[in-house]
Amino acid sequence: MEPDPEYAIVRHLIADRRVMWPYGWLAVPAWRIIAKTISSAVRSLGGLKLKVSTVSVEGGLTPNPPSLNWTRTLENLAWCTWKRGPGGRNGASLVLIVDDVDRCAPLVAQNYVTLLRRGLNLPHLAIVLPYTANQLRYKVFDPLSVDLPDLGSSMEAAQADLVLGNGGRQSPFEKHAIGSREDILNGLSDDFDALIKLRRDGVLTGAGKTNDTGSKTTGSWVEAMNTWELMRRERLNQSYIQMVQGPDSTDLQTTEEKGGERKRRTPTVDRQLLRQFESKYVSDAPILLPRLSYLDIVQIVMDLPSVKSVVFGSVEQQDDGVKATLQYIIEQSCIKPAHRFACSTKFTKPDFITDTRLGAIEDELSFEAQRKRTAIEPSKFEAVMAEWNAPSIRTVIAATEHLMQDDEFVLAMARMNEKTVQSSAFDENRYAVLLNGFDQIVLNAYSYLVE
Repeated sequence: MEPDPEYAIVRHLIADRRVMWPYGWLAVPAWRIIAKTISSAVRSLGGLKLKVSTVSVEGGLTPNPPSLNWTRTLENLAWCTWKRGPGGRNGASLVLIVDDVDRCAPLVAQNYVTLLRRGLNLPHLAIVLPYTANQLRYKVFDPLSVDLPDLGSSMEAAQADLVLGNGGRQSPFEKHAIGSREDILNGLSDDFDALIKLRRDGVLTGAGKTNDTGSKTTGSWVEAMNTWELMRRERLNQSYIQMVQGPDSTDLQTTEEKGGERKRRTPTVDRQLLRQFESKYVSDAPILLPRLSYLDIVQIVMDLPSVKSVVFGSVEQQDDGVKATLQYIIEQSCIKPAHRFACSTKFTKPDFITDTRLGAIEDELSFEAQRKRTAIEPSKFEAVMAEWNAPSIRTVIAATEHLMQDDEFVLAMARMNEKTVQSSAFDENRYAVLLNGFDQIVLNAYSYLVE
């Protein structure tokens, strides 16, 4: 909630001794830091109302884009760290992680995104901006709720190019949609012609001037142009609304009756626009983190005490052959090149299971294999397991703990476990029981809530 996000970043960096030592303090103008601190203390005496007004439009304040007053300081701090970083090493870059921007108020989020995009493209300074795409698009890139003028005008230009540019060849409107390209152009032309007529009639002759009757004019030509600017923006906003309310805004559509198969369709225009806005301000090539896989969820829940107690029978049980096999598979999935990170190597391949069976188990720990095991219709299964319902780690834990409080589920698992043998060898029956439990946990995690 800082009114000056750039100074907030500088203050965060200079509070880190690894940045300031050994001579990063030379990059900091001490007088500015002291003056800023005193100014903030004096302003805080005004109470909560003053603080609120710094992050809203209360009191008629016009929201402004973030300043770049501290850019030189940031650049010098990055240079000092590069020349002599922690431990006296050279070549260390500052990596600044600006988290939770997509959880801020819209104006705050817009300020930070604008600042990070245009103000921190500095040598030896890397910016990491973690965000949930839908959250950030709603807070920052919604044309109907933009507070910063420069951000709004850039988005307007991108939208106008998509709707009106290239002779309308990229027109996103369906043939039956209201407000086609021609309608927008004709409306803008009519608005401008109406203003020209007012000017010719002598109603708009300029501020401070009088007409032939000696009375002051009802408005200036500059005001008229501003009015037309607002009407032009409003017409584009209306076109955006029509695009959002298109005939079909879903990501997936059912194909012809081919066993209920569904394939990805071209993104709707509103999503295309939001992605275009996002790419211009955040990054042209964001790093997309994939949703949790079936095996990821298994890895998470296997470490929960409630699952150890109910599913594996005992928290202290360490010689479970099925558990040892699953732990080995999880570890091997971490060290594969596609994951690009290494796990510990404390689990070795069990000598009681063949490579063929091991590969078959890996194939069974997937969403596709789960779909085949369940009796749910493919279309209903996809509706529940849709990508936009993908749970986070916290949701998986919460959903699992909630399921472990279900007496019916716990009792069923306990009864099935009684029919199996806990041994150091791999027991197929016990594995089938655990797999059934994992299937229910995964389904519960996906239906627990939508994130």
